[in-house]
Amino acid sequence: MRITVEPAEEHHARNLSPRLRASDAAEVMASDGFSPDEALVHSLGASDRDLAWAAIEVATGNVVSMFGAAPMYAGNEEIGAAWLLSSPDIDKYHREAWTLSKRHVDLMHDRYPVLTNFIDVRNVTSLRWLGRLGFEPVRFHPFHGVGRLPFLKYESKR
Repeated sequence: MRITVEPAEEHHARNLSPRLRASDAAEVMASDGFSPDEALVHSLGASDRDLAWAAIEVATGNVVSMFGAAPMYAGNEEIGAAWLLSSPDIDKYHREAWTLSKRHVDLMHDRYPVLTNFIDVRNVTSLRWLGRLGFEPVRFHPFHGVGRLPFLKYESKR
Protein backbone atom coordinates (compact mmCIF):
# COMPACT_ATOMS: atom_id res chain seq x y z
CA MET A 1 0.00 0.00 0.00
CA ARG A 2 1.16 3.49 -0.81
CA ILE A 3 -1.19 5.00 1.75
CA THR A 4 -1.94 3.79 5.24
CA VAL A 5 -4.87 4.52 7.51
CA GLU A 6 -4.65 5.19 11.22
CA PRO A 7 -6.94 6.68 13.86
CA ALA A 8 -7.17 10.44 13.27
CA GLU A 9 -5.70 12.89 15.75
CA GLU A 10 -5.46 16.67 15.80
CA HIS A 11 -1.90 16.68 14.41
CA HIS A 12 -3.28 15.01 11.27
CA ALA A 13 -5.71 17.92 10.83
CA ARG A 14 -2.86 20.40 11.18
CA ASN A 15 -0.86 18.50 8.55
CA LEU A 16 -3.74 18.36 6.04
CA SER A 17 -5.35 21.78 6.48
CA PRO A 18 -2.87 23.90 4.46
CA ARG A 19 -3.18 21.47 1.53
CA LEU A 20 -6.96 20.91 1.56
CA ARG A 21 -8.51 20.49 -1.88
CA ALA A 22 -9.98 23.83 -3.06
CA SER A 23 -13.46 22.33 -3.56
CA ASP A 24 -13.48 20.93 -0.01
CA ALA A 25 -12.28 24.27 1.42
CA ALA A 26 -15.01 26.13 -0.49
CA GLU A 27 -17.63 23.67 0.74
CA VAL A 28 -16.78 23.97 4.45
CA MET A 29 -16.63 27.75 4.17
CA ALA A 30 -20.05 27.88 2.46
CA SER A 31 -21.61 25.42 4.89
CA ASP A 32 -20.27 26.49 8.28
CA GLY A 33 -17.96 29.44 7.66
CA PHE A 34 -15.00 27.27 8.71
CA SER A 35 -11.41 27.57 7.55
CA PRO A 36 -9.82 24.25 6.51
CA ASP A 37 -8.16 23.92 9.92
CA GLU A 38 -11.40 24.69 11.78
CA ALA A 39 -13.36 22.23 9.63
CA LEU A 40 -10.91 19.38 10.17
CA VAL A 41 -10.58 19.94 13.92
CA HIS A 42 -14.36 20.33 14.29
CA SER A 43 -15.12 17.20 12.24
CA LEU A 44 -12.60 15.20 14.24
CA GLY A 45 -13.99 16.46 17.54
CA ALA A 46 -17.58 15.70 16.59
CA SER A 47 -16.79 12.20 15.32
CA ASP A 48 -16.98 8.97 17.23
CA ARG A 49 -13.37 8.36 18.28
CA ASP A 50 -13.33 4.91 16.71
CA LEU A 51 -14.85 6.23 13.46
CA ALA A 52 -12.32 8.93 12.54
CA TRP A 53 -9.31 8.15 10.37
CA ALA A 54 -6.40 9.73 8.54
CA ALA A 55 -5.04 8.37 5.26
CA ILE A 56 -1.30 8.99 5.11
CA GLU A 57 1.03 8.90 2.13
CA VAL A 58 3.75 6.42 3.05
CA ALA A 59 6.48 8.11 0.97
CA THR A 60 6.08 11.57 2.54
CA GLY A 61 4.14 11.07 5.78
CA ASN A 62 1.64 13.69 4.61
CA VAL A 63 -2.03 13.25 5.33
CA VAL A 64 -3.95 12.95 2.06
CA SER A 65 -7.41 12.73 3.62
CA MET A 66 -9.32 12.56 6.86
CA PHE A 67 -12.73 10.99 7.17
CA GLY A 68 -15.19 9.63 9.65
CA ALA A 69 -18.70 9.62 11.05
CA ALA A 70 -20.41 11.55 13.82
CA PRO A 71 -23.85 11.22 15.35
CA MET A 72 -26.11 13.43 13.25
CA TYR A 73 -28.88 14.07 15.76
CA ALA A 74 -28.81 13.77 19.54
CA GLY A 75 -31.06 10.96 20.65
CA ASN A 76 -31.09 9.17 17.27
CA GLU A 77 -28.28 6.63 17.15
CA GLU A 78 -29.32 5.40 13.71
CA ILE A 79 -28.18 8.41 11.67
CA GLY A 80 -24.52 9.31 11.23
CA ALA A 81 -22.94 12.23 9.42
CA ALA A 82 -20.25 10.82 7.15
CA TRP A 83 -17.48 13.21 6.15
CA LEU A 84 -14.31 13.21 4.06
CA LEU A 85 -11.87 16.05 3.45
CA SER A 86 -8.84 15.56 1.19
CA SER A 87 -5.82 17.13 -0.39
CA PRO A 88 -5.38 16.96 -4.18
CA ASP A 89 -2.73 14.27 -3.51
CA ILE A 90 -5.50 11.74 -2.93
CA ASP A 91 -5.93 11.63 -6.72
CA LYS A 92 -2.56 9.83 -7.01
CA TYR A 93 -4.06 6.92 -5.05
CA HIS A 94 -7.44 6.55 -6.72
CA ARG A 95 -7.61 2.75 -6.56
CA GLU A 96 -6.40 2.49 -2.96
CA ALA A 97 -8.66 5.36 -1.89
CA TRP A 98 -11.62 3.61 -3.50
CA THR A 99 -10.94 0.35 -1.63
CA LEU A 100 -10.45 2.21 1.65
CA SER A 101 -13.63 4.26 1.10
CA LYS A 102 -15.78 1.18 0.61
CA ARG A 103 -14.25 -0.55 3.64
CA HIS A 104 -14.66 2.45 5.94
CA VAL A 105 -18.20 3.26 4.79
CA ASP A 106 -19.05 -0.33 5.75
CA LEU A 107 -17.50 0.26 9.19
CA MET A 108 -19.57 3.42 9.59
CA HIS A 109 -22.68 1.50 8.57
CA ASP A 110 -21.98 -1.09 11.26
CA ARG A 111 -22.89 1.66 13.74
CA TYR A 112 -25.22 3.86 11.70
CA PRO A 113 -27.81 2.24 9.40
CA VAL A 114 -28.23 5.65 7.74
CA LEU A 115 -25.27 7.83 6.73
CA THR A 116 -25.92 11.33 5.47
CA ASN A 117 -24.46 14.77 4.91
CA PHE A 118 -24.88 17.93 2.87
CA ILE A 119 -22.69 18.45 -0.20
CA ASP A 120 -22.07 21.72 -2.02
CA VAL A 121 -23.36 21.26 -5.59
CA ARG A 122 -20.12 22.86 -6.83
CA ASN A 123 -18.13 19.98 -5.30
CA VAL A 124 -18.51 17.69 -8.31
CA THR A 125 -15.70 15.37 -7.22
CA SER A 126 -17.45 14.59 -3.92
CA LEU A 127 -20.85 14.19 -5.60
CA ARG A 128 -19.44 11.62 -8.04
CA TRP A 129 -17.54 9.74 -5.32
CA LEU A 130 -20.61 9.51 -3.10
CA GLY A 131 -22.71 8.28 -6.01
CA ARG A 132 -20.23 5.51 -6.73
CA LEU A 133 -20.30 4.55 -3.03
CA GLY A 134 -24.08 4.10 -3.19
CA PHE A 135 -25.14 7.40 -1.62
CA GLU A 136 -28.17 9.00 -3.22
CA PRO A 137 -29.36 12.60 -3.32
CA VAL A 138 -32.50 12.87 -1.19
CA ARG A 139 -33.14 16.60 -0.96
CA PHE A 140 -32.05 19.80 -2.64
CA HIS A 141 -31.38 22.76 -0.33
CA PRO A 142 -31.17 25.95 -2.42
CA PHE A 143 -29.92 28.18 0.43
CA HIS A 144 -27.88 25.97 2.77
CA GLY A 145 -25.38 27.07 5.41
CA VAL A 146 -23.81 30.42 6.13
CA GLY A 147 -23.07 30.95 2.43
CA ARG A 148 -26.73 30.37 1.51
CA LEU A 149 -25.62 28.30 -1.49
CA PRO A 150 -27.19 25.23 -3.14
CA PHE A 151 -26.38 21.94 -1.40
CA LEU A 152 -27.67 18.39 -1.82
CA LYS A 153 -28.41 16.12 1.11
CA TYR A 154 -27.02 12.65 0.35
CA GLU A 155 -27.90 9.39 2.13
CA SER A 156 -26.81 5.79 2.19
CA LYS A 157 -29.00 3.21 3.93
CA ARG A 158 -28.16 -0.32 4.99
